[in-house]
Amino acid sequence: MRATRGSEAGVLASGWPRTTIICVLGLISSILSALLLALIEGLLNPLKILTIGFIGIWLPAIIFSMLQSLTIGGNIMNLRRSMTNVSVLINFILLASILGLIAHILGADITIEEVILMGTALAASFNALIYRYMTGNSLAISGATSIIWPILALVASALVLNGGISNINYFKIFLVIIIMAIPAIIISKGIDRLSEKLVGISAKKVFRAYITNWLTGAKEDLEGVFNHVGVDSEVICNLLCISASQSSLIGVIAVPYVHPGPLKNIGSSSLPPDLIFI
Repeated sequence: MRATRGSEAGVLASGWPRTTIICVLGLISSILSALLLALIEGLLNPLKILTIGFIGIWLPAIIFSMLQSLTIGGNIMNLRRSMTNVSVLINFILLASILGLIAHILGADITIEEVILMGTALAASFNALIYRYMTGNSLAISGATSIIWPILALVASALVLNGGISNINYFKIFLVIIIMAIPAIIISKGIDRLSEKLVGISAKKVFRAYITNWLTGAKEDLEGVFNHVGVDSEVICNLLCISASQSSLIGVIAVPYVHPGPLKNIGSSSLPPDLIFI
């Protein structure tokens, strides 16, 4: 059967084709960042700009996504989703490049490596949050893994710009860890406190259960969340009686004044499939 234009568009909008497009956009963002960074130090060599963008910014992100997917990705953050994730977060480096160029114009003494390091640290901070809630790992594990990204970027940019890593300032690595950790901890703790206050359960557990159900169809975790936040209540329930022309009763349908579900493959009663069957 020949695929329709709509189905072909659906294939292109999902799976590896979409991931490839997002990765290419991430590469374009990296090259734009390199162009802005080149203006800081007066590097007008097009080949140098492309090398900084590809090897110094984009390639470390892709390598990091592969390592992270293999180590703590689990069945949720597979390679495709991990590459999509870093390709979006790489825009933090573009933002840092814009701010770095502005700071340079205003007279600040700043280097390309420092700007890349700052942008990657912010991207890694949000990456740690995403992995914490998507995979269910602790913030310590997600954060420790995310540190690899700025370190890879620092080494790659040093190789491209200086031809070696002997001049790497290890104090900068320590500073990156601080920059990455502070926003991740503040945001994570804030979300958890709000979730505990509103529903009495960790936001990480709720989000993880929902994502697992959405992506894999596993429903046990999400059902556990519903059981935790659900309450027993008395509700009005009408009866819909179906009879034949001879007044013999064919069936009775209970219609409660509460939404019975389902949420995808999870429901609180058998009413929806019963209605479909009838």
